Amino acid sequence: QPFDIVYVRTQPYYGNQQQVVVMGEVMHPGTYAILNQTERISNIIARTGGLKPDAYLPGSQLRRGRQIIGTDIRAVMDNPKIEGNLLLQDRDTLYITRRSDVVSIQGAVLNPSTVSYEEGLSLKDYISLAGGYTENARPGRSYVIYPNNRKDRTKRFFTKKYYPDIQPGSTIVVPFKPLDTNRLSTIERVTILSVTGSLVLAVLNFLGR
Repeated sequence: QPFDIVYVRTQPYYGNQQQVVVMGEVMHPGTYAILNQTERISNIIARTGGLKPDAYLPGSQLRRGRQIIGTDIRAVMDNPKIEGNLLLQDRDTLYITRRSDVVSIQGAVLNPSTVSYEEGLSLKDYISLAGGYTENARPGRSYVIYPNNRKDRTKRFFTKKYYPDIQPGSTIVVPFKPLDTNRLSTIERVTILSVTGSLVLAVLNFLGR
């Protein structure tokens, strides 16, 4: 009737539509709406129609903004009930990679390089392919970055060392020893002081403008 007032209440759980991007080796890549607050990694992969034959789950990534979330997507698909089957958030990107048949060796090795992956080779074998350690290497601190951004390092138990497994697409990093200024030659010390002085002067000139 005239002058009646009608109130329409909003749904208590209503909000702006949230979306997830799925890329790579799935049947139907694209942007998918998050249907509810319980949408997880396994749910969204199922909605894409499943994985392609070339999908390599150990190297797949969940990206949240600039951060890569290190979760084991292969384990998630084998058992969706595990904790790694994370709840999805707005603007997450799930990238299902294709198998990469190379391994990168970086840091304190004689010939930092990328070589073909060979099943059965150990971390030490790949170090040898890169020419071995440099004099200022820290072999005991070597670590592996897996394609899904998880990391594993060399471990020691009493006198025995345990080395990380190497997967296709891994990066092996050998750290350098800290710089020991007591062992530097006179020329090396003069060079370092000269470079440091030049940087200080450049900063002072910039601030004085």
